[in-house]
Amino acid sequence: MAVADAIISELDRDRDGSLSVDEKQKYLQRVLAAIDLESDGRSLTLTPGATTFAEIDSLRRGEGMIRLRADTTLPNQSTGTHHVFFRNRYRPEVSVYLANALVPESDRVAVTAQAHEARQRDLTIDYVVRAEGASTSLPAWTLGTIAGIAVLAALLIPSGRRRGPGR
Repeated sequence: MAVADAIISELDRDRDGSLSVDEKQKYLQRVLAAIDLESDGRSLTLTPGATTFAEIDSLRRGEGMIRLRADTTLPNQSTGTHHVFFRNRYRPEVSVYLANALVPESDRVAVTAQAHEARQRDLTIDYVVRAEGASTSLPAWTLGTIAGIAVLAALLIPSGRRRGPGR
C-alpha cells in the first residue's frame, strides 16, 4: 500500500482509473528494460511472458498483485561451471526485491552458490552442468527413505535410552 500510488500513477498513464492493454504492455516493457541478465558474461535478451495485473482499487488497498514473467533462451551450455548474473534496476526508490534460484528440473544442472548484494537487486548464481548420465546426486526416494528411517528410529528408541546434550 505504501508504494501503490507511485506504481498506479506509472501504470494508469491516462488517469481513467483502469488499466488498458497498452498501459500494461508499456509498463512491462519499462520493467524489462531495467533488468540486466547475463550468462557467463554475455548479455541475454528477455522476452515478455505471462502477466497478471490486479484492478487498481485492489492495488490501492494492498490486496492486489502485479505478476510479470519474462523468458530468455540460454546459449548452448557446455559441461562445467557457469554463472548467471541478474540485476533489477527498476524504481529502486519504491521497490523491494527478492531473487533466488529455483531447484533445477534436471540432475545435469546443480546450483552451487547464490550471492546477493544487500538490497537483493543483484543476484549471481553459480551452477555446474554435468555430462549426460553423470548425475552425482542420490535419487529423491533414497533421501526420503533415509529421512523416514531416521524419524522411525527416533520414535522407536525408548525415552530412557535417548541421550541428549549433557546426559
